[in-house]
Amino acid sequence: MSASPDNKTPIFATFGLVIIGVVLALVLGGGKGILVGGIVAGIGIGPACYGMYVGMQQETQGTLGLSILAFGVSLLAAGIMLIWGIVELVK
Repeated sequence: MSASPDNKTPIFATFGLVIIGVVLALVLGGGKGILVGGIVAGIGIGPACYGMYVGMQQETQGTLGLSILAFGVSLLAAGIMLIWGIVELVK
């Protein structure tokens, strides 16, 4: 028997990157810190897309659904932080 890969790893990676991005934004503060947090949260889009690909290939609705949720959360967090950081820098 071959071990099947864990389908949830990209989802955990995405949520981990979003959490790290939010923590960085809070710790560093200011416009530049928020921009760094937004970029880190935005990097989480990559693993989410890979999770969607794996979910489609294996035809598993659970993995695909969670990956789409992770994609949305990462995109939303990155967008909010990037816009907020730009506003703080312009201000």
